[in-house]
Amino acid sequence: MQATDSKEAGPPFDKATADVVIRSSDNIHFRVHTLILSMVSDFFSAMFTLPQSDQFETWKGLPVVTVEEDSHAIELLLLTLYPACSPSLNKLADVHAVLKAAMKYQMDALVPRIKEALVATQHLEASPVAVFAIAYSQGLEEEAVKAARATLRLPMRDLYLTRTSELGLIPADAFQRLLEYHDECGRVVNRLFPGADFTPWLPWAVETQYIFFLCTNNKCFGKVLPNFFTNGHAVYAKDWWSGFMEDAASVLREEPRSTALTDHSFLEKYILKAMKCEQCRLAAAAELWRFSSVLVDKIEDDISKAISHYCLIATRAKLTKTRIQVRLGIRFSG
Repeated sequence: MQATDSKEAGPPFDKATADVVIRSSDNIHFRVHTLILSMVSDFFSAMFTLPQSDQFETWKGLPVVTVEEDSHAIELLLLTLYPACSPSLNKLADVHAVLKAAMKYQMDALVPRIKEALVATQHLEASPVAVFAIAYSQGLEEEAVKAARATLRLPMRDLYLTRTSELGLIPADAFQRLLEYHDECGRVVNRLFPGADFTPWLPWAVETQYIFFLCTNNKCFGKVLPNFFTNGHAVYAKDWWSGFMEDAASVLREEPRSTALTDHSFLEKYILKAMKCEQCRLAAAAELWRFSSVLVDKIEDDISKAISHYCLIATRAKLTKTRIQVRLGIRFSG
């Protein structure tokens, strides 16, 4: 049966040497080579080895394979097979379309590069919830975890109020677990700061004797923090450092991301206060930065442990089986 529709894709999908046509859902015809498709796709490799019906449809003399994806998604997918034409995938919607199609058609060699595009910095910074939803819907646990961690830069209220179409890809309880994870990370981080939930984590050692613990200037006021070190020792901490810890705890409770502690504009306020002390001023900047770096490492370690015990994807998401009409006399379930 000869197809009459004559819409044809542009280069490089207009080669006369092609031996099969992929027809998109919006009736655009892509001339491709069965050899190339068979090499990158187990799905198409199996298709082309099966016996074909005598009543298969053709377009300009070539057999036609009709797929469910639109021409934009198919073009992006097929372009990834041509190194010289590989698409940039700067738009998250494009990444999703290509990732979904590549996994559906079992193009395993392409998936790693597309997964990298999914968790590119630009997408994690601009749309971490959308990235999480896409990763979850495709059963990509590593990428879902990266996206979940990226949401920690959002205040809980902003995360809760996030509205993005990609949330329609996942069940409500998946988003609920994401909210619970964010809240738990805030609690985990909060335990590192003096207060009701404080858990000693800093060892008593030479390298932890900072100027804000050692300063003997009576005019530089402070307060005793009992059981501050892991060995139970108390410490007399200067007020300017305690102010840093109190403000940091407040910020991180809502946005449990360690990078806030290495922001020069955040540290500067407390360093300026330390400059009023003739002893602290000599080392305050370097010591606060050194302490902040240690605290950042501790936060990152504790958050990593939290996520390892927090089930964001209880079971690998299963792709919905889609009946694909292949107009070569065969039907495939993908």
